[in-house]
Amino acid sequence: MNQRKQKILELFDHSGSALHNLLYRLTLCQESARDLLQDVFVKLLNHPDLEKVRNLEAYARRTAIHAALDWRRRRQCVPMGALPQEHLLPGGNPDAVTQVLQKEQIATMLDALSDLPDLYQQVIVLRYLEQQDYDTIAEQLDKKPQHLRSICSKGLAKLQHCLNRSTVWSVD
Repeated sequence: MNQRKQKILELFDHSGSALHNLLYRLTLCQESARDLLQDVFVKLLNHPDLEKVRNLEAYARRTAIHAALDWRRRRQCVPMGALPQEHLLPGGNPDAVTQVLQKEQIATMLDALSDLPDLYQQVIVLRYLEQQDYDTIAEQLDKKPQHLRSICSKGLAKLQHCLNRSTVWSVD
């Protein structure tokens, strides 16, 4: 087995599960997350300059974020799961309705995230979905933590602006 394939297999063993979880959080769909994970590793395997990548794990994570947000842009609708009819009737389980509404809000937010510039997407995903601190993100993106705090703040403002333009359901 050549060195490139070995490197990719080691990355899959070490980070495959975390990348799948990230893809699932961004797509809200297990099947799509699996497909996108495969696409990410195929893309890495076929990358012409893989040897020049300094941090393969960070690069794979950025590739996964791009793949998931591109998937969100292309898809027709987010699969939210079937809501049983009894939950739509008076006396139904309000917790189930609340869960569906929360999924709708998350899907709307992820759709708005896919409209932001690339760096904003990466910082917001790494900070809030991956729950990484600014020092870790700075290391991965080769930026200063202070700069990323600023980017994150601006990104959240842009995200809020996008969400204000769309109808977002409120769950009390």
